[in-house]
Amino acid sequence: MDVREFSFEGETVMMAPGSGFYSTRAYGEKQVRIAYVLKEEDLKRSVKIIEEGLKVYPRRTN
Repeated sequence: MDVREFSFEGETVMMAPGSGFYSTRAYGEKQVRIAYVLKEEDLKRSVKIIEEGLKVYPRRTN
């Protein structure tokens, strides 16, 4: 399975590489940006989905 196909309990989270938000690319190399979420429970759920994704892809960095 490719990381672009990952879902946890039918849900997924999209993130943007942090380097695209800085004029100096190196500043965002180890960061990502997640959209602002209005509901606290949705934000907590997105963190859980990311946690599960990291278990599936423990060493994937690009």
